[in-house]
Amino acid sequence: MPKLTGVDIFQETETLLWIKSQNFKKRFSQLPQSHQDLYNNLANLQAAAADKETQNPPSCPPDSTLSKKPPAKITAYKLYAKGARAKLKDLNMDRKDATSKIRRHWKKLSPEKKQKWEQRALEQTSK
Repeated sequence: MPKLTGVDIFQETETLLWIKSQNFKKRFSQLPQSHQDLYNNLANLQAAAADKETQNPPSCPPDSTLSKKPPAKITAYKLYAKGARAKLKDLNMDRKDATSKIRRHWKKLSPEKKQKWEQRALEQTSK
């Protein structure tokens, strides 16, 4: 069996499609005229519907509440971690190590310092 190239396969497929189309034309011409008209009308309606869909794709109304998520709550820890992560970025630590270091440091913070971060978080959420 000879090895087929992409061009050979394309030409063979094109030939088969042409033969099928010729067979369809022959069979279609043998249908009664009323059936041919129904088929043509249906084809025209389908083409018009496809054109209409591409011109006006369905979209959600702009005031849709489904696409809107409530804003993420800003916590004191998130603010602290954001600032600490910026400082640790210069040390070229990977994210996992940096996060664990930040978490350990947060746990060791005094209540007064944590209170300052909580105050900043309140200020951010009230904006």
